[in-house]
Amino acid sequence: MASALDYGYLWAWEPIEPQQLAESLSGFARPWWICGGCALDLFLGRDTRRHDDLDVGLLRDDQRALFDYLRGWDLHYATPEHTLEPWDGRHLEAPVHGIWARRSDEPNAPWTCEFLLNEARDGEWVFRRSDAVRRPLNEIGEKRDGVPFLRPEIVLLYKAAEPSPKNDTDFAAVQPHLSRDASLWLRAALESCDDRHPWIQALVAASHDLGEPSHGS
Repeated sequence: MASALDYGYLWAWEPIEPQQLAESLSGFARPWWICGGCALDLFLGRDTRRHDDLDVGLLRDDQRALFDYLRGWDLHYATPEHTLEPWDGRHLEAPVHGIWARRSDEPNAPWTCEFLLNEARDGEWVFRRSDAVRRPLNEIGEKRDGVPFLRPEIVLLYKAAEPSPKNDTDFAAVQPHLSRDASLWLRAALESCDDRHPWIQALVAASHDLGEPSHGS
């Protein structure tokens, strides 16, 4: 997700719930998932805090299908230089991964959501910050009330790369509810990317509570 500091002059978002966006995307035939903090709320089945915007994940190879589906929307992509550029449907390569979408092209119209392009190869989701961290595509999502969302351990992995009090709060709210497999997967992914990440200690303690041996024992 982009930072308000990066795009402060554009920081106006439509108040929209995941269920409402799911209705707008009901005819979109490619896989997509609510992600970010809203995905964690869907996982927990309750609202944990106020969310200023709504993030939606999809696969990079499905971006053209999204462009065709959202004909009439105003679409921009976020550049590595922290600018927004109009998107005309041309294929967006990494490191570009954010597409901002709104229903009107009026200059002051609020943004509806940000679509985040996820990498995939050979039937696996690939963490864009480390090719070593992967997951079968059929294991990265869940649904609540018909709304698809990214699994919490994957959402937390993205959040771990951007330390902040908000992300630490999200981790503290969700970590006790992770399954054993989800907790172990997140721990291994964090150790692969940053073996000094402060969340690892909490995950190690959780594995001990579940009767799991520590790594190396």
